[in-house]
Amino acid sequence: MSSSTPPEIETPPTTGSGTKPLCLIVGLSGVTNGGKTTLSNKLAAHYPPGVVEILLLDDYFWTDTNKLDYLQEVKHWDFDKMGALNFDGFYRDVLAKIDKLTTSPNSSPPHILILDGFLLFNEPRLLAVCHLRYDFSLPYEVAKHRRETRFYDPPDVPGYFEAVAWPAYLKHSRDIEALKRQEGIVTIDGTEEGEKIFCRVLNDVECALSGR
Repeated sequence: MSSSTPPEIETPPTTGSGTKPLCLIVGLSGVTNGGKTTLSNKLAAHYPPGVVEILLLDDYFWTDTNKLDYLQEVKHWDFDKMGALNFDGFYRDVLAKIDKLTTSPNSSPPHILILDGFLLFNEPRLLAVCHLRYDFSLPYEVAKHRRETRFYDPPDVPGYFEAVAWPAYLKHSRDIEALKRQEGIVTIDGTEEGEKIFCRVLNDVECALSGR
């Protein structure tokens, strides 16, 4: 589990004196292969270059296997628990990106920063920094099928999804269930048509950027 916010790090302002955000932060979390990265890329392609930045929590898995738990039952490292990720490093990079987008003299709004990660909202600091929050869900069979068609490095071993990834997803989903209403987390059905999901989120983004 990650530590609390380091006292020397202050969250940069993401809103100006009005109601329009200087940098709109969109959080995408939830089930593996639910459509988070596809949505991130579609949003980035919709806007002119430089408007949308994406930070992927998947880039912050510990590469030192001494920091990972090895599961004898599947003979593989556990990449689906909080401790498998460098949350402190990711959080620092998020704050640095916000600071760059909101203070650089060569940078002008609108700015959209998308945070994409399957455990994003299980980390309180990352949940708190997001303006818009979306949690993706999938039924077991769909998630399993999509997982089997995707390449992982290191690759999944037989039985990993059933024994580790899916039970971990259910646990992490339960852990944030009580937060969904109070924190405005919107559940996205990952089986819905991608264009429908995109249009829904795009509308929310446009409303937020305009201060509505």
